[in-house]
Amino acid sequence: MRVRGQKAVKCAVRCESGFHIDGALTIKFVGDHTDKWKVAINNGYTVDTALESADWKDSIELSDVGDKNTIFLGQGNQHSGRETAAGCER
Repeated sequence: MRVRGQKAVKCAVRCESGFHIDGALTIKFVGDHTDKWKVAINNGYTVDTALESADWKDSIELSDVGDKNTIFLGQGNQHSGRETAAGCER
């Protein structure tokens, strides 16, 4: 079910060339208004299917993060247009 103002965006993380992260990398929003943000593992969703089909959570774990983009999805609920994500935590 879509909520008015909901948006899904494709996001990515990577390391500098020649580096990688051992183990899992946790992605979650921290700070003010975190209740308005969710993340999901990218399973090849399209713009039309991401909001309704992705498994949206407060945090996700990514593995095999190296010097190539590791894609994940972010979802925000825009209430006033002033809210922004406070940041991500590794």
